[in-house]
Amino acid sequence: MTVRADAAVGFAPLAADADIDAIRDVLRRRMAMYDQDIQDLKDALAAHQRTVTERLTQIESESREADDELRGKLAHVAVGSIRLQMAGLILVGIGSVLTVVG
Repeated sequence: MTVRADAAVGFAPLAADADIDAIRDVLRRRMAMYDQDIQDLKDALAAHQRTVTERLTQIESESREADDELRGKLAHVAVGSIRLQMAGLILVGIGSVLTVVG
């Protein structure tokens, strides 16, 4: 590791003649720091996933509401159309009777 990389992570460079205990101590501290960084990233990812899940649930709910509203309007239009067709059929029937009688 270079001196610049060591300074970037907050550790002074090891001396070339450092004993094994000093090296082990530095490595343990670095591993603990990396473990904390990993945990911080996991926590941030979990928070982001919760946000995305909440938003997705909200969008699904809004979509269901809009779909239900559209289905209601469609049913209303279909019933209205059938009523108009039935009224027209009655008028055709009345017209046919009047034609035969008249």
